[in-house]
Amino acid sequence: VDDAKEGKSFCLTGAAGTGKTTAQAGVVWSLHNSGSFSTHDFKYIGNKPSIALVAFTKVAVRNMQRALRKNPLIAQYVDHCMTIHSLLEYEPVEYTEYDPVEGEYKDKWGFKPQRHAGNPLGLTHLIIEEASMVDLTLWQNLFDALEQGIQIIFLGDINQLRPVFGDSILIYALGKLPPIELTEVYRTALESPIISNAHNILNGRSLVGSDCGKFNIVEGRNNLKVGQERMAAAMLANFRVLAEH
Repeated sequence: VDDAKEGKSFCLTGAAGTGKTTAQAGVVWSLHNSGSFSTHDFKYIGNKPSIALVAFTKVAVRNMQRALRKNPLIAQYVDHCMTIHSLLEYEPVEYTEYDPVEGEYKDKWGFKPQRHAGNPLGLTHLIIEEASMVDLTLWQNLFDALEQGIQIIFLGDINQLRPVFGDSILIYALGKLPPIELTEVYRTALESPIISNAHNILNGRSLVGSDCGKFNIVEGRNNLKVGQERMAAAMLANFRVLAEH
């Protein structure tokens, strides 16, 4: 909280259940009390305090909103929680691109951010939840739309999901910014079989099923080959054919 009040950018890390999202709500409360915000004209919520809490997925956005609602004094910032794509105002746009195969220019459609270096965001504070899932291309689009001097707080767990494509910005951020690691796993968090088994995996312990049905251990093999298993079988068959010839 002290680093947040001093306007420093940093990384807040920790395993599931250590309170990263709760700590994030505490940071918002501290910044709110210290009068750190100016104003920014958001596309979807209008002229509001200049902080945004963003994530790659809507699930993470809802988790941030739940944490903020627990304190009525900062519940107003629930509307500041949004996906990165919403903050950058991605819209479908038509553009022309050269097709080297057909040797001509073609009209195409794609989603592009309307916030960029030529139309920057007027934010003073930015919190990125589940930063491990943000790839470098999306980060570059976000960074291009930010003005100098903004405070950025990266939240994430290096043991959680990586981006679908490319490397995670969290790995690079940890090499550049001061890291703050939360290590205590709270008992209430461990009541979730998903979180408790996540820590079982991290600590090399056996998985434990749950009576509530939220976590089931599936044993044996499926008779149907799907996904990567089917692809691997097809590639192996091709290799055998090539080897025979």
